[in-house]
Amino acid sequence: MDGFFLHTISQFPKGIECAFAYGSGVFQQADNNPAKENMVDFIFVVNDPASWHHSNLEKHPSHYSFIRHFGPDFLATLQCNFGANVYFNPNVDFEGRVIKYGVISKVHFLEDLKDWKTLYISGRLHKPVLKITGFDSGNILQIYNENLCSAIRTSLLMLPEQFQEIDLYLAIASLSYLGDFRMIFGEDKNKVRNIVLPNLDKFRALYRNTLKIMPNISISGSGCSQDMNPSTRLLSLKSLPSSLKANLLRYSQAAQFDITDSACKMLVQNNDRCSSLVSKSVGNIVRYSSITQSLKGLLTAGFSKSASYSLRKVQKMMKSLVK
Repeated sequence: MDGFFLHTISQFPKGIECAFAYGSGVFQQADNNPAKENMVDFIFVVNDPASWHHSNLEKHPSHYSFIRHFGPDFLATLQCNFGANVYFNPNVDFEGRVIKYGVISKVHFLEDLKDWKTLYISGRLHKPVLKITGFDSGNILQIYNENLCSAIRTSLLMLPEQFQEIDLYLAIASLSYLGDFRMIFGEDKNKVRNIVLPNLDKFRALYRNTLKIMPNISISGSGCSQDMNPSTRLLSLKSLPSSLKANLLRYSQAAQFDITDSACKMLVQNNDRCSSLVSKSVGNIVRYSSITQSLKGLLTAGFSKSASYSLRKVQKMMKSLVK
């Protein structure tokens, strides 16, 4: 691991139980600047957000926008009760590089990985990340692996019986962007492919062990096939994260949520309808969390940093459109 990442973590207050870095500042993406020229994104998982913000305000007050004057309890309340339960400080100059770091409580971190309440952090962990510390913890490791299984199950419900290996990773990587309003304006339209194609080996390494224990998919070379038996797909449907199942039922127009009822059994027998409703249900989760988190970002980042961050995104989008 590049010493920059461990050194960065060491410059923040104690209490970071788990941390990872992600994005184009960590892994090279197609049609992008070299990783070291891009902003580095971090997520810090902490047990006590108010206490952590209190210490961080003393150490790094300039990282925060004007709302730092409301104090750490207010920052923790804003973090934990609005948007995707994450507090971001973006565009921070740090020893020659620009970083952005998000703070999330351990409770909300594990909740999102297990239930997909916001698909904000769980979606980032569907893709390769640089694990810095804390992933060896039994509780975190178990739920982290469950999140990978959920990503495969959901993607298979959206894919046909026969597909290419690359299609699986593209489907997985796209989950956290379905319904994201920024994909309409503000994000590179080729973002998912740009993430997957240059990092295919990393996706294979990330999902290798999980795919070995999934009985309904077989991989031969670059080709894949899945068991389309309705009973197999019903089992996958029953194993989806709770927030996704709730949204799926809402779209399927069933009267009550009971994944074993006749409506859900009919759903898995119609592959096109099943794929469409799963996609819409994922998108519904992502849409709400992306909008509310972005609105919160106007406060946590401040106008100037928000404008600067948005401008970078638009520039990337325009660059992809002219190619």
